Amino acid sequence: MAATDHADRAGSKESDFLWGRFPSPPTPSQEGPIVTRAQITFQKRQKELARKEKRQWMSVQMQYEGLVVAQTSRDYNFLVIDALQESRQFTVKVPLGLFRSTSLQYQDGPSICFEILQKELGSETQESLAKSRLNIGEQDIREYIERHYQRKRS
Repeated sequence: MAATDHADRAGSKESDFLWGRFPSPPTPSQEGPIVTRAQITFQKRQKELARKEKRQWMSVQMQYEGLVVAQTSRDYNFLVIDALQESRQFTVKVPLGLFRSTSLQYQDGPSICFEILQKELGSETQESLAKSRLNIGEQDIREYIERHYQRKRS
């Protein structure tokens, strides 16, 4: 729009638009939503905070601290340290019967527990943190075996 055109419109009335003296004013659908500079700044800040928050949640250290053999399970212990240097303890329980009923070997215990814990941490949010005690089921073991062991070809 030219500067003179704008000056002409500044003194016009709504009836001027209705009677066709000027082209009709643009509607939001023609020019897109009207956004102020403050809204753009706010949106940029929100995106920046979201990226920063995601980076903090994704940069964690996971340390395997050993296992406790109980009567019915093997409990694998982990220490997780997040980007803010806050630490949390996690225990992942594998029932002993699942080692016998599947082809999961004892030496696979730390690895499958690490993967399950990593998956759980990856899906947590600030509103919903991962549980400190996790249990591994038969389905988890089947999926682990499919990923790590190739079937023998006949």
